[in-house]
Amino acid sequence: MDVPADDEQDPDDNSVLPHVSPKEAFLVVDTLKNYLIQHEKNIPNLVYALLKVKI
Repeated sequence: MDVPADDEQDPDDNSVLPHVSPKEAFLVVDTLKNYLIQHEKNIPNLVYALLKVKI
């Protein structure tokens, strides 16, 4: 993935990412996995609906 040079030198980008513990990261991944499993049957319908939309 190409990153524009402007993004690397952005003077307004003062954001600092907070430290995330391995336990917190695991919980986030586990929550996302459970969400995707719960909504897995709806994903094909969502993709089909998005493909039908003509922008």
